Amino acid sequence: MAPRWLDEIAPATSPPFVRMGIRAMGETTPLFLDGDDVPAQLAEKDRILAAHHDDVVATTPEADAACAELLTLIQSRPDRPDHSGPTPPPQDLDRLHPLEAAARLVAEDLCILQRDDRLGQWVLTAGAVCFPSHWRLRDKLGRPLADIHGPVPDYAQDLADKVDRFFDRLRPGAGVWRRNWTVHTRPDLFAPDPPAGPPDPPITVHNAGTRLWLRSEQQCLNLVAKTRAILFTIRTQQVPLSTLREHPRLAAAIADAVDAWPEHQVAYRGGSAVTDPLVRYLRTISHS
Repeated sequence: MAPRWLDEIAPATSPPFVRMGIRAMGETTPLFLDGDDVPAQLAEKDRILAAHHDDVVATTPEADAACAELLTLIQSRPDRPDHSGPTPPPQDLDRLHPLEAAARLVAEDLCILQRDDRLGQWVLTAGAVCFPSHWRLRDKLGRPLADIHGPVPDYAQDLADKVDRFFDRLRPGAGVWRRNWTVHTRPDLFAPDPPAGPPDPPITVHNAGTRLWLRSEQQCLNLVAKTRAILFTIRTQQVPLSTLREHPRLAAAIADAVDAWPEHQVAYRGGSAVTDPLVRYLRTISHS
């Protein structure tokens, strides 16, 4: 059965292709998503933290109080999924930085943003990001939002000012969420680097269903009450592209979106060696 989060994807089929697309978190909207993949993702987090710790956890002294508040929030949330498995016992968590301890309790990646009054901007001051989608945490630490999103096509002209103003208006207890989507050529959750070149062997209309992965993030923004930091959570979920056989309307919408992309968007998303067979495959299943 196809996962329910596929119903939340809404591809933009006309400019602007980069949109906020935010929705208010109601009283029943969980901050931490449950799901059959949570135990596997917690186990993968343990593996990545052991193998790539300095790449996926980065903090600054300015964020320490906010990280401690975050850990308390996660430990006390009734909607935090409770799974047996690789999560360290409390005495082991006590030995960790509060941000890493928090990250080991939930499948979400966690980032802390704080307002730098000197710059008049929100800055990334800490993060535990085990499942990056073609970016590296240490390249972004200490940088404001506009710099963090610098590589994203059209972000500067279409979103930068809107996002900054929106962050300034966030209030405790009035969180928001959004869902994005992209396509990867590998199923690795830890994917800090984009592909170095065209896929080898090539992706075709015949193998795109198993060679390509539809990857999506539910991203939540919440202003935490005491430290007035913004908690940015990222829950990564993905399926083989062939799963869209059960969602022909979504397959058609994604194909329409990719067909509408200008050249710089295509280049950013993997180039025509990925997007051409992607669209052809989606057309075959949306019309079947």
